[in-house]
Amino acid sequence: MSIPLYHTFFCPSIRGWGKQLNELFLEVGKCVSGESEFTVDVISSSIDTARMELDEINGRLSSYEYILNNKHKLLDKLKDNCSQLIKWTEEFDTDTFEQRKDIVNQLIKIVKVGRGYNIEIEFHDDYKPFILN
Repeated sequence: MSIPLYHTFFCPSIRGWGKQLNELFLEVGKCVSGESEFTVDVISSSIDTARMELDEINGRLSSYEYILNNKHKLLDKLKDNCSQLIKWTEEFDTDTFEQRKDIVNQLIKIVKVGRGYNIEIEFHDDYKPFILN
């Protein structure tokens, strides 16, 4: 299984901030024993900053995962619709009138006929990308 591109982008940042956070926690131990050159307030502030940065990165990562998941679902739906259209084109010539009518009903949402035989056809959203392009 390949690693998603967004993971390769975020992982170095997460590792960097995680490493910094671990070092800060080690510094807390030094501070308690009086061996640190930093005050408790400075270390605490640095820990808060590192945690906020990690939370922000994790939030963006979750957001990108959600977007990517939705794009995969959309792509799967497009593939299914394309397969259905191909199936209909292969069977249309040999189908009965009723079967053809069912196919047309699944493709076309509405037909408007105006004066002078002006005809407007609106297709169902699932098939617009294949028909109108």
